[in-house]
Amino acid sequence: MGLGQSLAGIFTGDSIRDENRRGIRAQQQGMRDAQAIGDEFYGGQIDAYGQDAVTYGDDLARYREAQTRDLPQMGQFNSDLNVEKFLDPYQDYVQEQEAKAIEQSAAARGGMFSGGGATAKALQDRSQQIAGQFRDRATNLAKEERQFGYNDFLNRFKQERENDALEMQGYGNLLKQSGGARQNMFGAQGGQANLGMQTEQGLGQLEQQVYQNNANFIKGMSDNVGSAIDEGVELGANIYSGGMTGMASTLGGGGDAPKGVSNPYNKDYSMFGANKALS
Repeated sequence: MGLGQSLAGIFTGDSIRDENRRGIRAQQQGMRDAQAIGDEFYGGQIDAYGQDAVTYGDDLARYREAQTRDLPQMGQFNSDLNVEKFLDPYQDYVQEQEAKAIEQSAAARGGMFSGGGATAKALQDRSQQIAGQFRDRATNLAKEERQFGYNDFLNRFKQERENDALEMQGYGNLLKQSGGARQNMFGAQGGQANLGMQTEQGLGQLEQQVYQNNANFIKGMSDNVGSAIDEGVELGANIYSGGMTGMASTLGGGGDAPKGVSNPYNKDYSMFGANKALS
């Protein structure tokens, strides 16, 4: 390394160090900016998913409680017929009118009413016939009511089962929604944590480069100063040696150094004007 190169290294060392430092600081700022963007992104996800994830515990408890409940049971249907409920009071009036008609018919024929006669038998038969008709009608109505009640009983049981299944499905959907949100929230939190660790690791590595850059600067400056001193001493010694040689030549006519003076470097520095310095 020449003297000029050493001096140039001394004068430019600060600038090189500072430029390297600015480059490293720019990289660090870039990493901080990237982390800020990532934190905003992950923070938004955590807030959004957190609103649904917060209900996960309650949703899970309701779902588990619903699973332990007994399903609606069909129970016992009352299949008794209530014929009397549908017996028509109009039956008495019809029987009365029919009896009068039979008696009037018998009287017109000149017959006499007798408990054991044909007229009495006709009255009894007609009364039974009318009663049977009214009871048959009441029985049919009772059967229709029983069938309607049984159908209603089945429909209500079916509806209870369906409602229970829908309720269970609703709890399951809520649990799935809050559970998915909870998982996504944990994922966002993990992503944010990883981003933070990577950023801190990168910043630490770049900070190490700052110290390494300073160390390189100090060593470079030390090397340049030391080299400049060595080159300066050598140059000064050779200039001095060249001057003494020129003086001896002038005084003694020879080209050798004066007695007692030696040229340890044995170099020619006439280009620097050393031979002319003392001439």
